[in-house]
Amino acid sequence: MFLFLIVRIMSKDKIIRMEHGAGGEAMQTLIRDVILNNITNRSAGLVGLDGAGYGENGTIWGGEILEATYSGYERAAHLMEQPMPGGDIAATYPSRMLLGMLHDVLEPKELRDLLLYFKHGESERNIVLDQLEKGINLVRTSSAARVLDSAAALLGVSHYRSYQGEPAMKLESVAKNSSHNVDLPVKFKRGVLDTTSLLYDLYERIDTHAVCDLAYSIEDALAVGVAELAISSAKKRNIDVIGLSGGVAYNEHITGRISESVKDAGFEFITHKKVPCGDGGVSLGQVVVAGRSEGFS
Repeated sequence: MFLFLIVRIMSKDKIIRMEHGAGGEAMQTLIRDVILNNITNRSAGLVGLDGAGYGENGTIWGGEILEATYSGYERAAHLMEQPMPGGDIAATYPSRMLLGMLHDVLEPKELRDLLLYFKHGESERNIVLDQLEKGINLVRTSSAARVLDSAAALLGVSHYRSYQGEPAMKLESVAKNSSHNVDLPVKFKRGVLDTTSLLYDLYERIDTHAVCDLAYSIEDALAVGVAELAISSAKKRNIDVIGLSGGVAYNEHITGRISESVKDAGFEFITHKKVPCGDGGVSLGQVVVAGRSEGFS
């Protein structure tokens, strides 16, 4: 998605195309850094965890490790890109997203036996499975929010998004009742966090652990995996500051776990205090980047 900013420069209106999503939120984080941490002339490693932002490669971003400066960003690592059967409707009905994430690791019967919700019943489940099998009408996404949504569906916490972030927020609420962290191994493939493996390991443990413990554990494992990606990328690029942005940063458990891991590895960790970490803060970063592109400091 692109937003067109109309900027008044020297009494003239100029339209500047600015990206919304992962890149825009990288910039907004840097603005927060400058205002509150006096980081002005350094690159920062940025963890962008959100629902959806149009990526420069034509997929939907939302689980990104970026090297960011005022002038731009470079994608250093990311979550595994997963199929969204039917596109954005998979964000409204996370059962669709879950089938996409587990399609390659479960047998057809196992996929049909999952206790999920489909608006049009089992006929819809069969259509989704057929889409996945044939590769029809699938949008790819690396979104962290879609991983959390899928976990919410798998655990029976939420099967429908009636407001922004509902499945992930309900998962967080259930996770707060946990008293035990279940071990969910974190796996990587060439700089990509394997989220299918995370969901499969969660599936394998459903019958042996409490839902609240599994909810807490999937949040924890995702946070640890993301932190490891960010730390590894920062070391390779000689970056000593790692920031977190995006709507998923509202989750206190995930933010706290990433912060702990980053600090333990010897990096400075920064996140939002005055500017919203979700879409509410994107425009601030966009305006500053637009101004910088026109020579304003």
